[in-house]
Amino acid sequence: MNEKGRIPGRLSRSCRKTSEKEKKEEKKEKTTKKEVIYPSSQPEENIPRCPTCHSTKIKKIGAFERMASVGFWGPFSKKINKTFKCENCGYTW
Repeated sequence: MNEKGRIPGRLSRSCRKTSEKEKKEEKKEKTTKKEVIYPSSQPEENIPRCPTCHSTKIKKIGAFERMASVGFWGPFSKKINKTFKCENCGYTW
């Protein structure tokens, strides 16, 4: 023990609390400093395109539209296992 009655190498309770607060603040700073990616900064290769005409005018086939087609045409429906439809050429994939 030293002159103040403390064990050398140990922090007092008030010092430990401040160090815990500092750790929490550092953690908050790390989480808030993450880079934000805006849509305009994304590369163009991530934009979905039609495989036949390479148009970006595509539409996702909805569940209702798919069920209606399967309900009407049955197993002969062209929308079974399809997700997207090109609005330019009409190709579905």
